[in-house]
Amino acid sequence: ATGRYVPYFARGKTGEITHTALTDYEKQGAGDYYQLPKAAGHPVAIEPYTYEVDGEQVLMTSMTFPLTVHGRFAGVGGVDLKLSSVRELVASAKPLGDGYVAVVSNGGLYVASRHADWIGKKAAETGLAKEIVDAAQQGKEEIFPTMQDSTGTAVVRATAPIMLDGMSTPWSVVVTVPEAT
Repeated sequence: ATGRYVPYFARGKTGEITHTALTDYEKQGAGDYYQLPKAAGHPVAIEPYTYEVDGEQVLMTSMTFPLTVHGRFAGVGGVDLKLSSVRELVASAKPLGDGYVAVVSNGGLYVASRHADWIGKKAAETGLAKEIVDAAQQGKEEIFPTMQDSTGTAVVRATAPIMLDGMSTPWSVVVTVPEAT
């Protein structure tokens, strides 16, 4: 109806390529993948969100960029990335043997955590200290000695930015190691 063609291609459960047309690209929220890079004029990493792909709810992010022709906006290109592989990679990390790792998005959401039920939630709402969330959102490298984790264990935490190529909004790795270690 708008004269725009907004295809969405995905690999199905059995490996086949599926295709659907996206229709909500003009709506705030649902259309952020289109609206944000158009307004910003540069690549954008969308905050993690849940989206149905081939009947399955998937936590993902979108890396999107504006397409221009002779300096004029012509559309948006991008790719969606399932975040389950980040969770799997982080789950196996054991700094100094008994530490653990989390990944926090620029908007303060858990992308990966040792607590599966925290993924996709605001880190501050699960009890992660405000100063750690702030450092993560600002992409700061910082060390936080003498803190407590969710079990009450004395820990040392550190944040380090993950700069996504071409994106201006860093995610952060949060490393936690028991103080005793």
